[in-house]
Amino acid sequence: MLKPGGYLQWAECDLAKMEVVKANQDCSSTHVERLLRVINNFDPLTAIWCVSPRVNSKTKNPDFPRRWPERLGKVFKEAGLEGVTFDARWPDDGYISYLTDVNLLGLEEMIDRIGSQRKARPEEVGDLRAVFARAAEEARQGAALRVKYLIAVGRKLALKPDSQNYC
Repeated sequence: MLKPGGYLQWAECDLAKMEVVKANQDCSSTHVERLLRVINNFDPLTAIWCVSPRVNSKTKNPDFPRRWPERLGKVFKEAGLEGVTFDARWPDDGYISYLTDVNLLGLEEMIDRIGSQRKARPEEVGDLRAVFARAAEEARQGAALRVKYLIAVGRKLALKPDSQNYC
C-alpha cells in the first residue's frame, strides 16, 4: 500500500506503437511482421488468441487492450496522485536488439500458454510456433521489434497534520 507522501512509478510498453525495424534493408522481416500481427490480435485482458481483430466486450473499443498504457498519466491524476509526470520514450538504438530478444522470450511464453490452456486450435498454435521460429531467425539477422515505453510518476497526497487519517 502506498503511504501518504510516497511516490508511485509505473512503466509500461506501448504495444499499440510497436513497430518492426531492420539493421539493414537486405534482411528479411516477413515473419517478425507476422509476429507483430499476432501481438495485435491477442487480447491480454482475456488471454485469448484472436484469429482476426475483435472488439473488447466491456469497452466496445477494438484497441482497448493495447491502448490503455497511453492513459497512465490520466489514471494517476484520476486516482488523486499529485505532481503527475508522464513521459513516452523510444529505446536507444543500442538496446533494440536486446529488447527484441526480451520481447521474443515473452512472446514464446505467450504462445506456450495459449497452447497449454487451449486458447486456440492446435493447428493455430503450431502455426504460431513456426512463425515464431522464423521470426527469431530474422531477429538474429537484424530484424527487430521496437516498442515505445510509457512512464508515469505521481505522489500520493500527504496527510495534513490535523487529519484524523492514520496509517
